[in-house]
Parts: sequence; C-alpha cells; structure tokens
Amino acid sequence: EIADEPQWGLRNIPMPPNETLTPSEYYDILSGCSSAFDSWEIKYTNPNDAKKVQDFIGRFEKDATGMYVSGHPASEIEEAAKKHGAVDIADILDENSIFENNDKVSIYGVITEITRKVTKNGNPMMILKVEDETESITVMMFDRAIQQYASELHEDGLVFIQGKVRGGGEDSSIMLDKVCEMKETPVILWIATPDTSLINIKKLASDFMRENSGLGDYVYVMSLKTRKPELLGEISVTPEVIQKARIKFGNENIKVTEKKKKKFAGIHPAA
Repeated sequence: EIADEPQWGLRNIPMPPNETLTPSEYYDILSGCSSAFDSWEIKYTNPNDAKKVQDFIGRFEKDATGMYVSGHPASEIEEAAKKHGAVDIADILDENSIFENNDKVSIYGVITEITRKVTKNGNPMMILKVEDETESITVMMFDRAIQQYASELHEDGLVFIQGKVRGGGEDSSIMLDKVCEMKETPVILWIATPDTSLINIKKLASDFMRENSGLGDYVYVMSLKTRKPELLGEISVTPEVIQKARIKFGNENIKVTEKKKKKFAGIHPAA
C-alpha cells in the first residue's frame, strides 16, 4: 500500500512477493528513509489495523534499539493499575526495597517473553518476563495458575498481576497468584433489563462480576424503560465473559462498546 503511493515512484515497477520481515530487516528499510525515529509520521484511518501496527512498531523498536522509542505500551494501563494498588517494578528490585520474600504485591506491564518448561518433578512451569516503564521482572506460574490463566496470556499483552515476592532486591521474582489482561481502550459491558427497577438486575450482575473477577473494563446496568445507566464496577471483558453474560442475561440484553479510537493507515516518512 505504501509503495503504491505516487511519491515513491514505484507504481509501475514489479514488486516481489510479500514476505515477513524480521524486525532488523524492517529497521534497515526505515533507517534508509530516515536516520531518526521522530521523522516518521503515523496517520490513523483504519481502527482495526491501529493496534496491530502499533504493537509491531513497539516490538521492532524494542528489538532494534533495546527500548520503546515511541512510548512504552504499559503506560496505557498505568493509571488503572495503580488505582488498584500496583507498584513500579523498580521499587521491588531496589536493593533497599520495602518488599521482602513472601510479601504480597501487585504489578502491571507488558509481557515481553513467555517460556514454558517442565520441573524436575515433571510438572509444567511458565516463566513470564513482564516490563513496565521502570524495569522488568520474572514472573513464575505453576500448575493451578497455568490451568487457569495460560490461555489468556500472550507476548505483547498488557496485564495486571497479583502474587508474592520471591527472593529480594535485584534478584526478586514474583510467584503469580492472579492475572488479568488489560486493554489500552477500556470496554463497557452493558446489561439491560425490561424491568423499571434495577434492584434485581444489580444483584444478578454483581454475582456475575464476583464469578468473573477482573480489572480494566466496566459493567453498566440499565432499564430498557427508563434508559438510565448505572455503573456497577470493574471486570475484565473477554470473549468467554461475553458468552457467559449472553447465556445468563439473554443475548438481547447484552451489548459491548468501547471508546472511539484514532484511525490508523500506515507509516510514512515525513516530507
């Protein structure tokens, strides 16, 4: 698409078949257009592509330079995570940290690496590398946590983690207890009722939230007669949660919305 734009003069030149480039190959192409990241302009036209392209830019910046040049992805969830008690990873790794072995702690960040291993006893083990704007830390998962959360975790995913500190200072790691995926754009799960009163639906929705706990997204209930919404609290809205909600409350009474996003088209060297 970029090559088809007139300023490149490539419209009538046969192009080789598309193939996947490594971050370093992509870096070589872009650095041939410019010597500085800040001279690349990002334009938004397609909301479905925005997150994918921004994630790719972040990965390529991280692999090529060792840092996120255009902004750390974890900053998108910092406010929401810290509202629920998350601390900076650097505060855990500090040699004078107030966090000691076996202390409960909450962190947030982006998953930069996932490794799967088998312990000496033959049990599965997952090791996550989680990074916020201040530092990165190793997070360990074993049987129960793997069974409960492994399918929800992926590299570049934004997460809120609760667990216990293992070790101390710069050698600290975290034993995962709970984790929920968080999104750059919060999602609202709307639960409607044909009743005028919200008393019954609030009770049912509150029970549903306890059974499907999470953070970062929101649940609203609303009477179809009065059209007055009421915020119940936070939850992590996943496809599984949406399906459960449709079964519990009826497909016609469930709606999911999100804040409007900027649109994304592609990367263009600035004139």
